[in-house]
Amino acid sequence: MRSLMLSLNVLFLLPVFAQTGYLKESPQLAYWELGRRSEVVIILHGGPGVEHTYLRPEFDVLKRSARIIYYDQRGCGRSKAGSRYLWQDHMSDLKRMIREHAPGQKVFLAGSSWGSLLALLYAYHYPEDIKGLILSGLVPWMGKGKDIRDRPYLQHRDPEEQPDPVIRKFPLQEHKWVEAIAENGDLVRRKVPIEKEVYAFRGPIRSHTVVSMESAPVMDSLHRIQLPALILNGSDPCRYLSAVNEYALVLPQSEIVYFDGACHDPWFSDPQKFRQVGNAFIRRVKKQSRKAGRLSRK
Repeated sequence: MRSLMLSLNVLFLLPVFAQTGYLKESPQLAYWELGRRSEVVIILHGGPGVEHTYLRPEFDVLKRSARIIYYDQRGCGRSKAGSRYLWQDHMSDLKRMIREHAPGQKVFLAGSSWGSLLALLYAYHYPEDIKGLILSGLVPWMGKGKDIRDRPYLQHRDPEEQPDPVIRKFPLQEHKWVEAIAENGDLVRRKVPIEKEVYAFRGPIRSHTVVSMESAPVMDSLHRIQLPALILNGSDPCRYLSAVNEYALVLPQSEIVYFDGACHDPWFSDPQKFRQVGNAFIRRVKKQSRKAGRLSRK
């Protein structure tokens, strides 16, 4: 009998999800809504310049604890192009999304990669809107506090004059643990590769956002974010692992959960663990918030 060989290359085709609607203000942003819970989680996809679908169905599991709102950021996926793509514009769009779906209510933000940076930027400027943060796949902070207003190519332009983005497909790759029966009858556990396709929009959608991040607050100032933050990362050596530890040091109410065998996208590597820790965090913060509210009324 041939020796047991474990290798897995799973290709996840992009699913098609029924769109809920558009935000009416310009630019129109396509959004998708799941669940009917009282708590609200707004999902922030990565990039800049990637549509939201690669996060599904893995992030859908948070609907056990909250109503979920996905949206494609300006110029991405089904959302309309913007006149500009600075981080401030993305933050303004997120403000619109919160105002539309959770008026007068504090929400959770759950981000992936660049989406986690956007979540931190928003929490830094509008902490009164946020109940908690779920931050996955954090990348190094790019904020330097620089004044970039003299860069003309970052200013407002007619969306019709913007060059059409180049759409590229690339694989999102991770590893997961699988169990099987070996030749000698033993139960063995091996780490195998998995992947799914991601579509990215290249051009000003990405480059202008990245350049504009030089004007974001410096990292040390993020200690002002006095909010519960769940940081998710893989335990495998990754190029961003040191950055994750830096965030944990600067965010006073943060905790890190490591996923064995995973790297940048742990929610993809182990969806079951993501479901457990993500929903537990939402419920715990909700309970703490209620307790704090009762104490403040005494």
